[in-house]
Amino acid sequence: MRTITTKAIILLITLSIAAFAQERGTFTDARDKKTYKTAKIGKQVWMAENLNYDAKGSKCYDNKPDNCTKYGKLYDWATAMKACPKGWYLPSAEDWDALNSAGKKLKAKSGWNNDENKSGNGTDDYGFSALPSGYGYTDGSFSRVGYVSYWWSNRDIGNRAMWYGMASSNDNLGNDFCDRSVCLYSVRCLQYEPGAEEKAIAAEKAKAEEKAKLDSIKKANSGTFTDTRDNKKFKTIKIGEQVWMAENLSYNAKGSKCYDNKPANCSKYGRLYNWTAAKSACPKGWHLPSDEEWEILTVAVGGYETAGKYLKATSGWDENSNGEDWYGFSALPGNTDCLYDCGGYAWWSSTKPDGLDHHYFMENISDILGFRMATDSYGGRHSPNFFSIRCVQGEQGDQKSIEKAAAAARETPAAKAVVAAKEAAAAKEAAAAKERAAAAAKIAASVVKGTFTDTRDKKTYKTTKIDKQVWMAENLNYNAKGSMCYAEGVSGVSADSIAKNCAKYGRLYDWETAKSACPKDWHLPSKEEWGTLMTAVGGDGTAGKYLKATSNNGEDKFGFSALMGGFGEGNSRFFYISKNGIWWSSSNEYDESSKAFCREIFHNSDFASYCNNFKYTFHSVRCVKN
Repeated sequence: MRTITTKAIILLITLSIAAFAQERGTFTDARDKKTYKTAKIGKQVWMAENLNYDAKGSKCYDNKPDNCTKYGKLYDWATAMKACPKGWYLPSAEDWDALNSAGKKLKAKSGWNNDENKSGNGTDDYGFSALPSGYGYTDGSFSRVGYVSYWWSNRDIGNRAMWYGMASSNDNLGNDFCDRSVCLYSVRCLQYEPGAEEKAIAAEKAKAEEKAKLDSIKKANSGTFTDTRDNKKFKTIKIGEQVWMAENLSYNAKGSKCYDNKPANCSKYGRLYNWTAAKSACPKGWHLPSDEEWEILTVAVGGYETAGKYLKATSGWDENSNGEDWYGFSALPGNTDCLYDCGGYAWWSSTKPDGLDHHYFMENISDILGFRMATDSYGGRHSPNFFSIRCVQGEQGDQKSIEKAAAAARETPAAKAVVAAKEAAAAKEAAAAKERAAAAAKIAASVVKGTFTDTRDKKTYKTTKIDKQVWMAENLNYNAKGSMCYAEGVSGVSADSIAKNCAKYGRLYDWETAKSACPKDWHLPSKEEWGTLMTAVGGDGTAGKYLKATSNNGEDKFGFSALMGGFGEGNSRFFYISKNGIWWSSSNEYDESSKAFCREIFHNSDFASYCNNFKYTFHSVRCVKN
């Protein structure tokens, strides 16, 4: 019997290794005949090496060819977008996010320098074999080879594009933005799924056709208007059922000025107006648009997230921040004279129900058309805000015209495309949620509950096995130096109340204390281990509901019994007991030593979210078994 069992085990291991090996492969780039290793991770097929295609503008680290051989080339974002070979593409932010919980498993087993007294190497479980290729800038400088690796994604906002990266100092896959024309990062190409490349090409073609159609409409809807007060002629544009001035107003009203008091700025960008002047600055037959009218414009051009991109002029903004001006609105950065927190380059709204200055704005670094409310008093100072003006045709408050414009805005191709995209995303998410729920239900049915006694103080904790992880089912209550009970040291709170807080919610720990607070054979979970738990219970969107104790507004399907222990900031400052639970992870925030990752759940939310807090704050601890 023993022989049969041993053979069966050997056979199982052999089959598992063979199956895993089939996930690796190679690909030869037809352009230069270079061959790359590939790795299938989940449903994605990635190049398992950084791209080394000699595209114009790409560079080797320190301009040394040997570095290209080892680490691949470094690319600015525009070059990276076109650098991948046929059948492959620059990954999206969503593609990278699918790898987010992999962490150390993506790093090569060697090649990373030690940093912060820890090995930078990984386990390379998936064959991704990430190496620390460093980064560069278009000015010819390079930095951090051996310590970091940054890869471009295809997501850009204004003049910045998103990158994903790793460092020797931690095992997280982080992300941020960098100037797409300045930074030089590595490229990992992702293989198109069957039929996806054809769909992408078709989408680009459809976009070009839509642009051509809009150009024709824009030409037909363009016009001019002469302000009889000063005989200045303005371009106009009809978008949906609204007719807008296609230039900023430049009428010299009392209470207006040129930016920096320079007439040349008035000629190019129009004048800036205070609220008193703005209310009556538009010429007869035109008016200052309300919030509702700005929102109608936003809907007509496809929503606030991209409205800036499609309404901005094609020149006049900072490098790489110009827009596409699909609709002829030709927005220019007229600047503002603002007392406090007004956003970017702003235009007045006529809506002012709350005494605050409503305005809509665009920025160099963003594609959005945003909305803000600004105050004209701050820190004891009082000063009027000055913004640009775009007038819209018609009488102020003509509700019939506004309703007609709103209906027309919802019927534009851009608005319909947004609705269709949202419906498709919702259907996709609903299907994915159904799959996650089914998988979570199976895991919930297999939960094994138990107990564990901490030999240090003889306290006994409930435990729960969720899939392959064994968690404490209570917050840690070990009296380690540097830990405290909620409300400890607060004047007027009795010792009995403080002791009850610890008995019910466990103790609170700063991060350094939390790292070593768990008993033998248990440890503080990493960011990735928290991520594994969230996946097992059905995803972040419902994890809060399923992990919370029933006494804390949850369903507790997995026996985790999360209680909201609040948090502390030292100096006897505590917040939100029974309302908010925060648990430390062992993982540093990416490239930031003063903060660490945590998990957060609120009593009135189904969500369980990542957080990153300063290490001196005091949070709960849940230990996971080694």
